[in-house]
Amino acid sequence: MMSNNVSPSEVTCGTMISGLVKQGKAVEGMRVLMEIEEMGYKTNEYAYSSIISGLFKQSKSEEALKLWSRMIEKVQSPNAVVYTSVIDGLCRERKPYDAEKYFLQMVERGCKPSAFTYGSLMKGFFEVGNSEKAILLWKQMGDKSNLFCCSILIHGLCNNGRLRDALVLWKHMISTGLTLDSVAYTSMIHGFCNAGLVKQGLNLFNEILCQSTTAKPDVFTYNTLFSALCRHGQITHAIDLLKMMLNQCCDPDSTTYKIFLSVLRKQIEPPRDGRDFLEELVLKLQNRQRTSAACATIETMLQNLLHPKASTWAEVIQNTISCGARMPGLKFVLILVLQVDGAGTFIVHPTWDLSVVSMLNDSNVCGGGSLHYLQR
Repeated sequence: MMSNNVSPSEVTCGTMISGLVKQGKAVEGMRVLMEIEEMGYKTNEYAYSSIISGLFKQSKSEEALKLWSRMIEKVQSPNAVVYTSVIDGLCRERKPYDAEKYFLQMVERGCKPSAFTYGSLMKGFFEVGNSEKAILLWKQMGDKSNLFCCSILIHGLCNNGRLRDALVLWKHMISTGLTLDSVAYTSMIHGFCNAGLVKQGLNLFNEILCQSTTAKPDVFTYNTLFSALCRHGQITHAIDLLKMMLNQCCDPDSTTYKIFLSVLRKQIEPPRDGRDFLEELVLKLQNRQRTSAACATIETMLQNLLHPKASTWAEVIQNTISCGARMPGLKFVLILVLQVDGAGTFIVHPTWDLSVVSMLNDSNVCGGGSLHYLQR
């Protein structure tokens, strides 16, 4: 574009920088921004905001604050979006008191904090144990308070052992007709479970299923209950709930696996390594056509040195191929169990049978590369 004497607009520059940040390349985005400015082209606050937010998310707070200083030096007045990026980033670094200075400066300069700005700062104070400061911020919001901030407040109060206060807020939210979402419900369920009131947590969970038209339990909701039930020895109930989770088209994540593997190894007599449990989970996911989740489960098995049976491998790979999809996750899984020779040829682990190798060679499911069966 520039080589053809066409000047990039602020929108073009911002889009390019935003794309780099979304790919986890915030440092490269910062370099591009500086090069653009040195060439005399304009950028805007949104480009700075995107990079600052990305740097904080990559734990590069020093670089983020340097970029902030550069922005001020170039006489660009930060807007509410940029201020919020800095405030949120500092709170992620557990520095809410530093973030508060930017918040006060923001207000003094006439930039109106959004609900997200308030929510970030509230969350920051809760995480360092200052619930009073967080509550004060919420009160300052007045009519600006929304579901997002109320959910943060409930979660923070429960985490800081103030379940009664959280319940008062919960009832207030319902009485004002606020439409509750899964985050709000999960926050309250977490509060009950944290206080040892698992039955009340389950009652609220059943309320979502039976009464709510806007909220739907997600993996965080289920994991909260799995953890609480297992902690109180109700392992059968937790497994029944896992079956319900699968039927509700909600896939397990790494936390789900961790909870159940810990239970099987520490709370069951005799202890089990979890292989049969995870293998059964793989097959249940496969039966529901959830191949991606099945691959993720296999990945967890391998990370825990629990090698799936050849028949399980065959079913997962066959379903992946029949879906006509190339699964990046599966390629990663394969690398965990395959040796690679100097020419880049995959050599299959001897626990596999020849049918698995044939299927992989006949498809492009793992992104190219031939597989050779290694005899025992």
